[in-house]
Amino acid sequence: MRRVVIAPRWRKVVRDIVDRPGRSILAVIAMTAGVFALGTMAVKQAILRPVLTTMYGDTRPSSATLYTDAASDALIDAVSGVEGVGDAEVRPVLLARAQVGEDEWVPAILYVIRDFDQ
Repeated sequence: MRRVVIAPRWRKVVRDIVDRPGRSILAVIAMTAGVFALGTMAVKQAILRPVLTTMYGDTRPSSATLYTDAASDALIDAVSGVEGVGDAEVRPVLLARAQVGEDEWVPAILYVIRDFDQ
C-alpha cells in the first residue's frame, strides 16, 4: 500500500482550519471583500476613463496660465494677437474666507469668470 505524504505547510493549514474555523471563515470573507472591491474599482475606471477624457477635452483646458498683479482689456488684446495663441481671457482670483460655524472660518478662493456661457 502506498503512503501519501502531505507537505508540512498543508498539514498546518488543515490544522488551523479545524482548530479555529471562525478565524478561517473571517479571513476568507475579508479576502473576498478585498478582491470584490478591487474588481469594482477596475470596472469603474474602465467605464469612467473614456468619459472623463472626452469631457476634459470639451472644456478647452488652458495650456498656459499667467499670473499678474493687474490685467486690462488692452493686455488681453495684445496677448490674443500673439501668434499661436488661440484664446485669452482674464480671470481675477479673490482670496476670501467663509463662515462655517459660529466662530469658525475657512479660507475660500473665488475665480471670477466674465462670460460663463462661453
